[in-house]
Amino acid sequence: MAHAPYGPPEWPPSRNRYGRAAVYPPTTPPPWPVPEPEAPSRRRTPARHRSAEWPTVRDRRQVQVATREDKSRWHWLLIVPIALPLMPFLYNRIDPTLLGLPFFYWCQLGFAFLASGVIAFVHHKVR
Repeated sequence: MAHAPYGPPEWPPSRNRYGRAAVYPPTTPPPWPVPEPEAPSRRRTPARHRSAEWPTVRDRRQVQVATREDKSRWHWLLIVPIALPLMPFLYNRIDPTLLGLPFFYWCQLGFAFLASGVIAFVHHKVR
């Protein structure tokens, strides 16, 4: 059997020390104790609610009627910083330059600042 650096080697071995297929069933038992497999438990755990209590009719009715707490029309404003960089016809040009940078580059940098500003604005409005 090949030396296993971590724990005992697999049993039965798939290959012997010469690289040939191992003989099944093995002729000798492994030198270490082989644990017996545990029998599966027949007890079933009862279904529980997230609060670890049994669900009631009232709980189910509240879940169906509940609306999202983070639902707001201000979230639609977040589409602007996503959609603008996806339209290269708006900024695919060289002029005007700003401090030697072509419009293509400083406009994308402006989109990054626009995105952070819009996200901060929406965060404060929804808060």
